[in-house]
Amino acid sequence: MPARDDIDRISQAQSRLAARAGRAARADAGALWTSFTGHTTTPGWTKDKTRSAVLSNLVSLVLLGDAEDFVTLDSLVRSFGAERVATIQSELDDVLGMGPDLPVTTAAIRILGDVGLIRQRLAGIGMSSTKVSATVKRAHHQTFWLLLAGAEDLPRSQTIRTTEQLVELLQHGTARHWRAALLPLIESPWGPYGEHIVRLTEEADLDEVATVLQECRKVYQQRQEQRERDAIAREIRRLVAISGLTQRQFAAQIGTSPSRLSTYVNGRVIPSAAMLLRIRRVAHAQRPPA
Repeated sequence: MPARDDIDRISQAQSRLAARAGRAARADAGALWTSFTGHTTTPGWTKDKTRSAVLSNLVSLVLLGDAEDFVTLDSLVRSFGAERVATIQSELDDVLGMGPDLPVTTAAIRILGDVGLIRQRLAGIGMSSTKVSATVKRAHHQTFWLLLAGAEDLPRSQTIRTTEQLVELLQHGTARHWRAALLPLIESPWGPYGEHIVRLTEEADLDEVATVLQECRKVYQQRQEQRERDAIAREIRRLVAISGLTQRQFAAQIGTSPSRLSTYVNGRVIPSAAMLLRIRRVAHAQRPPA
């Protein structure tokens, strides 16, 4: 359950931005403010309060970057989870038609990646050092989730081979370019490219970027493992089904307990390679004739 202070802050995200509308309009070097205010008048805007709060906060961060915007982001992340918040944040460029280079997302990632800026803004409102550190950590970690949102849907780009290419990408690239450069790592999170690009960031003394990349590898390793676990569980369910036996009968045929077979079927446990071969062999041996 979100704390009452978080609920209040989240519910007021849009009104807090409206109260600073003059500053936001002056800070907008492009069409973001005009497009965003136009979007807030659409019929669906008020229906999803979480989405409205997240998008209002993102616009606030990019145009203003006040301490209260980082505090509101912290409330959103703690209430709804970093990945869900990032998924909503990543919609804004498309919703407002800001273009394929994702200028809002790019600006947000740069701001959230600037730990010194966030720390300075939060310390300026008298926040305790302990709370500043926790808030900075969550805000910076949001760069990781926002960077990954939608990355799997992009076409592959040229891989990064040198520190010079890496620095050029970081300094002059956009969110679309950064996401595309991560694709080889996403597709093969255990592969050598992940180790290679982390090493390049370390050689360039980009420790915070290295941390993000290491976290990326970890997340996609976990996701790939879960996909493999789910695929194995589906295959075992299929094999039990084609055998024509009940799970209890099938368990007896493969020399295990019904409860153990249940963990295989539900994907809670991955059987050994030998057990998987036995399951396949028994399923085909027991399969009723066509």
